[in-house]
Amino acid sequence: MDDKADIVKTINRICIFFFIIIIFLAIYIMSQGTGTEGSDYGPGSYYYSDIPNWEAIFYPEINE
Repeated sequence: MDDKADIVKTINRICIFFFIIIIFLAIYIMSQGTGTEGSDYGPGSYYYSDIPNWEAIFYPEINE
């Protein structure tokens, strides 16, 4: 039983370590502005790009 508890603790520590590394990498990537160049995907822009003439549907005041 003690061996299983040690394995679980070790796996838990490894997962926490990777989580912290991923958080720091995400903050670094966001602060540097790296990623896909020329693609500013805001909330939902990926889904809107599949809808034909989506600008007229979602922003009618701009297209008048």
